[in-house]
Amino acid sequence: HLSSRLVADLVATADRQQAIVNESTNAEVMLQTAQIAGRDLRISQTTRQIDAHLAELEKVAAQARERIAALKALTTSDKTQRDFSSVSELILVYANALREIGAKQTEILGLFKKLDESEAVWLRSFNQVVNSAEFGEMPNTTMIESLVNEANSAFKDARTATWRYFVLTEKSQVARINGSADQAFEKLGYALRDVKDPKVVERMEKLRAQVPEFIAVLKATTDAIDAQNRLQSTQATPAESAARLQLEVIIASATDLSNEATRDAIAGAARADRFRFGAGTIMALLFLGIALFASRAIGRPIRRICGVLMQLAGGNTDVRIPYTSRGDEVGDTARAAGVFKDSLLRMAQIEAQQNETEAKVRAERKAEMDRLADTFEETI
Repeated sequence: HLSSRLVADLVATADRQQAIVNESTNAEVMLQTAQIAGRDLRISQTTRQIDAHLAELEKVAAQARERIAALKALTTSDKTQRDFSSVSELILVYANALREIGAKQTEILGLFKKLDESEAVWLRSFNQVVNSAEFGEMPNTTMIESLVNEANSAFKDARTATWRYFVLTEKSQVARINGSADQAFEKLGYALRDVKDPKVVERMEKLRAQVPEFIAVLKATTDAIDAQNRLQSTQATPAESAARLQLEVIIASATDLSNEATRDAIAGAARADRFRFGAGTIMALLFLGIALFASRAIGRPIRRICGVLMQLAGGNTDVRIPYTSRGDEVGDTARAAGVFKDSLLRMAQIEAQQNETEAKVRAERKAEMDRLADTFEETI
């Protein structure tokens, strides 16, 4: 006959495996929160935003390490211990990669500031050329002005293409950046061949000299963007995916073991000596009730929250987060899922703002090209 002590041991095993499921799910939520912090890092537009996201990342990484330590304390299996150590190492790799991505974001923002400064210097020099009295008195002013305007448009186009490459990572923009910058230099060269006034030549040479400096900053910017993309694709994403996959395997295994231990406890209680109605049998049934309660009160809500997280990851931000009012670990997990949902909504808002800005840039460029075309037609 199976003693009440053995039933109690089986119930304790089921509880321990269920606790592993809960803690692993919480670690998975931490990973998703870190993923949001990583996305926020890459769309940050100020160093203050970067610092805030890095601070959030450090907090999440510390919480994830605590979860893994708690998981290792719950298991006695050498293999599971190694699995948790592997997850811990992957989370560390992921967090370090995100820190480097944040550093690159700071570098990229600094380079864009330099591009803005170069563009401001270019604009001043451009206005000094086309608004000077000597420029207006040249016999071929119309032709030279058309070439200078084309150079100005190409210069701005290189700047716009760099921003588009940063936001959308469109490989075609690299050729556009290089082509537009070369075109600006080339158009000014054509214009200089037909300019005779020494003062105009001096101003145009000064304008033209800014193009190579601008190209150097453009190249440094695209190199930094490429380095950030490599960090994401070769370090951050693989580490995050591997950690998530390993946690899913651990959760599935722990769930199976918990269910098996619960079934064994039920079977043991059923086979117990029906003539022994003493304290041992009563305690066995009590433990069994606790196991069933844990499975219903904790296991099912956790699995439901996991389903909600999958819907959020799939883009359904209208889904309702259940159990947020609970004061136990289920409530903690639900509230973490709520933070994940809020971050997704914030990302959607930022992306919408970026799309609006991109549309505005395209409209302004089209208007500028139309103006240049009208000017050219009038001169003809």
